[in-house]
Amino acid sequence: MIGNSVKSDVLPVLAIGGNAIHVPYESHWELDKIEHRGAEAEGFFEAASMLEVPQVLEQIAAQLLARKAAKVRARLTKGR
Repeated sequence: MIGNSVKSDVLPVLAIGGNAIHVPYESHWELDKIEHRGAEAEGFFEAASMLEVPQVLEQIAAQLLARKAAKVRARLTKGR
């Protein structure tokens, strides 16, 4: 998920175990304002603008591949 609202876009996706990219926008609805510690949440990423989103997607893909590779290595070494 890519969104500009932590409350409406990002947090619901993190709650189901997904990845979310927060792209802050200068104005928000008053109801969308929320204190958050996004950087501490697994699956939370932030981009300063939409121009940075492709780089963040590459970062997410690299993390997912590393996790998958670690699982495969663990299975292979467990069977020895």
